[in-house]
Amino acid sequence: MKRFAIAWLLFLGMLFGGGKAALADTYSFTSINDPSAAAGLGTIVTGINSSGQVVGSFFDVSSGTHGFVDTGGLFTTINYPSPNPGTTVANGINDSGQVVGDFKDGTGTHSFVDTGGHFLSSHQRPLVRPLFHRRQRHQ
Repeated sequence: MKRFAIAWLLFLGMLFGGGKAALADTYSFTSINDPSAAAGLGTIVTGINSSGQVVGSFFDVSSGTHGFVDTGGLFTTINYPSPNPGTTVANGINDSGQVVGDFKDGTGTHSFVDTGGHFLSSHQRPLVRPLFHRRQRHQ
């Protein structure tokens, strides 16, 4: 009875499984290292868009952080124009190539959107309109 059950399970497996062993998908992995990164300190990848542009950050020799966009092996460094250079982190990229990230200055950490080198930061003006507006009552 036990042999029959095993044979039956094998038969069903071949019948419904197409007679093929389960195969794993094949993936390839690529190391991404910004050429401006200090040896041993590293590059951190945080996003990729549908065009294959990769975004992330790297550390320089003084342990400062800088954002980058890798477009087919061409690295572009992103630094928010702040009084504190070396405090920019790139967190993501959309399909239009806009990069979002954050930076530090004397008043704290702020978010930014970089559109082709033109920056808009969260402390310049709101990036998102409030959903609800409070109206003042006039008496």
